[in-house]
Amino acid sequence: MHRAALLLVIAMAARPLLALDTAAVRCAHDVFGSISGIWPGWTDAPFSVVIVEEDAEYLLGPSSAPSTFERLPATVDGFVVHRRKRTFAPNLLATFPAFSAEPVIVVGTPAATRKSRTAWIFTLLHEHFHQWQQSRPGYYDAANSLNLAHGDTTGMWMLNYDFPYADRTVQEKYRRFSHALAAALRSRGTTAFAGALREVKTTWRAFREALSKDDYAYFRFQAWQEGVARYTELMAAMKSASGPAIDCLQDSKPLADRMTADILESLESRSLGDEKRVAFYAAGAAIALVLDETSPSWKGEYFRNPFAMETYFAP
Repeated sequence: MHRAALLLVIAMAARPLLALDTAAVRCAHDVFGSISGIWPGWTDAPFSVVIVEEDAEYLLGPSSAPSTFERLPATVDGFVVHRRKRTFAPNLLATFPAFSAEPVIVVGTPAATRKSRTAWIFTLLHEHFHQWQQSRPGYYDAANSLNLAHGDTTGMWMLNYDFPYADRTVQEKYRRFSHALAAALRSRGTTAFAGALREVKTTWRAFREALSKDDYAYFRFQAWQEGVARYTELMAAMKSASGPAIDCLQDSKPLADRMTADILESLESRSLGDEKRVAFYAAGAAIALVLDETSPSWKGEYFRNPFAMETYFAP
């Protein structure tokens, strides 16, 4: 078994120690094996995971841990499990360098995060994509070079940047852009797509021109980071639904359908003022889906030219 796949299995296998059923272990292995080709090289990323329970949290994957953790006597397929008193919120879904330079997935249980087992599995894969992003050479240097921290040294600027979500002109320009993206998604494979793509580019330029340099850099960053992670999560669900049957994921197609519908609803019906940066998840995912249609080699540019998805389109 590939190391990354095994670590995902461990993340879920540890719940016999943490009360997770063994069916989820088999399911995690099958899912990971079925979606490994979405991004060449993705499976080489680290896959350490902290599972947060009500009173304790379990670090799964690394052979060593910070001194605040205790090593459990039992192992899972040769990998150690560490435990400590809970310090993270039990409903957390995040990836960050919690203990060292290596990013770690920190995730609450399916019940605490209000997700079905299937949705939780794909959310874990979404977070694993963030692990790959953050573990790539030069990621933090590139993010810092955007100069968007404005004095923040904690990294929270990625969540809390003061974007002009409430500005009426920005809202209207974004609304036109997001509607154009939705029209392009709906017209894929038809003769209307070329015109829809031109409208995407026209409204995108208008949205950019309504923003300051820093504000547009923040949109680019979020579309690249969170939007493509959302796209990858959707692709994983779609590939699982269309590939060889995985008994424990019979509901992956309905999940993929709901994710697609949610992206379209965000683009067509929700306002930037209400959704704030979460709106850029749908926009970035939609841009990636459009790139699949227009520029199939765009993934080769993704890490070579970060935060610049508008440049990935074929001439």
